[in-house]
Amino acid sequence: MLLAAVTAYLWLVCTRDGPLRYRRLVIPMPKPRVAFAQVAVGVRDLLWPGNVLYVLLPPQAEIGFGAFAALC
Repeated sequence: MLLAAVTAYLWLVCTRDGPLRYRRLVIPMPKPRVAFAQVAVGVRDLLWPGNVLYVLLPPQAEIGFGAFAALC
């Protein structure tokens, strides 16, 4: 569900030219390059602490990084 929200955000940014308006609320839409950079920075911000925690796991914990990152 969260991936669907990120995909919808990127789709909205790539297909909409002007700001998003709802009554008196105006939300400016970033350029696609900025939106993709936001997503990349967000992914990096989640993976780095997961990487640190993964390195600190004891050897008896037989789990791969992908599975561990999905849990974080």
